[in-house]
Amino acid sequence: MRAEEIIAEIWKQIGEIRARNGRPGRVVLSPDCYQLVQQYRAGLGDLANPALDYISRYEVFGLPVYIDPSVPAIVEEEPVI
Repeated sequence: MRAEEIIAEIWKQIGEIRARNGRPGRVVLSPDCYQLVQQYRAGLGDLANPALDYISRYEVFGLPVYIDPSVPAIVEEEPVI
């Protein structure tokens, strides 16, 4: 899987959660997927305005990133309280 595909899958899952009126809570990536996304980010370079960056070391699309070797790339929904 390419980094662009991982990022597109994350965005798709965020959209699906929002379409159900849910709230995306966090991104969970396998170590390999995380590394691909970070290599992609490094290849993009730095933006003049870092606030516009949608990928950082610890976040993707503003959601915190967690590492779990048992999943490729998923977006977990925040629980309803």
